Amino acid sequence: MLKLFIFLSTGTGIISFRSMLFKMKEILKQHKIIHFYTQQNKVFIPFYDEFLGVANDFPNFMFKVFFTDNDQSLLGAYHVKDSILNYIKQVEFKNSD
Repeated sequence: MLKLFIFLSTGTGIISFRSMLFKMKEILKQHKIIHFYTQQNKVFIPFYDEFLGVANDFPNFMFKVFFTDNDQSLLGAYHVKDSILNYIKQVEFKNSD
């Protein structure tokens, strides 16, 4: 049975996950992984194309981006948290076995 791994990162914290991603090719074949990334706005998302490329190559990997829309208050963070929790409840993976 495939295990589900969930990664969360914000801002430049995505850099650590990028380096891990390229070392996890075998894990990506054997397990389901969702990477949630939050960013203040859509101006710049580091390594966006690379993460989408991995998601295209490995059906068990999903890359989902959420924006706080320049809301510096806790309200923006709560909105992102609620969005991520709702997404997790709705997500379905195709069985690759």
